[in-house]
Amino acid sequence: MIEDEKGPNKLRGRATGGNPQLGPGQLGGPDESAEVLATPKGRDVSLPYDRLTIEDIPDDIAVMLDADEARFREASQVSTNSLGGGPPAPECELNAVAASNAEMTLPDVKSPHEMRAKNPTTMLRRRLVSTAVRVLRWILLIPVSLACGLVAFYVVQIGNRLTMPAADISPEDFLPRLFIEAMSGAAAFGVFTILGYRIAPSHKTGAAYGLAVVALIIGGRIAFEAFPVANYWALVRVAGGIFGVAAAVRSVLTSGS
Repeated sequence: MIEDEKGPNKLRGRATGGNPQLGPGQLGGPDESAEVLATPKGRDVSLPYDRLTIEDIPDDIAVMLDADEARFREASQVSTNSLGGGPPAPECELNAVAASNAEMTLPDVKSPHEMRAKNPTTMLRRRLVSTAVRVLRWILLIPVSLACGLVAFYVVQIGNRLTMPAADISPEDFLPRLFIEAMSGAAAFGVFTILGYRIAPSHKTGAAYGLAVVALIIGGRIAFEAFPVANYWALVRVAGGIFGVAAAVRSVLTSGS
């Protein structure tokens, strides 16, 4: 008998059969513990080694080759699925791949600028600077607005007095003078209100209302001082200023701020 001990598929016997005088397990002797071998011809595979014939050897080899080919096809299919071909992989395999990719994801690398921006010292410094700027804007709100209002007043006055003679219009005539005084007052009070509204760091609408009230108080003070001395042009300026304040407040309300 020829026996191959190198794998689960073993060539168990030859056609000459075993020697009945030898005990089980001995070379050429009968072996009652022979494993069942499947063959395509449907022969009785429970026969002991000594009862196998030479015709059974090709069948045993064919069975082993078919098993090896099936295992090779299965391994090739698994390899193809892992490379992206073939039918889609099961959901459990996809979840496992996603989890492994998530574990391999590199952490976010922050730039030096972002690291400095989130530094507690930098954040505290920026907060202090922001607070200081806000306080400074509130402090300079009325002085800067007043200064710019006066600049607007003189720009309108001087500009009209310089340009009217070129059009053969005397700035000292009643109607041109009335126009100049009214427009200069409207420009001064309007710029005061609008610029203060822009300078205010917060609560801009409330700041605009407050500046409008301050402008009206200033206008009332000017009118109170001008009326006893019959300075009617000052009263015209105040009237124009009231018009300028109304236009500024309307602009603030229209903007929706």
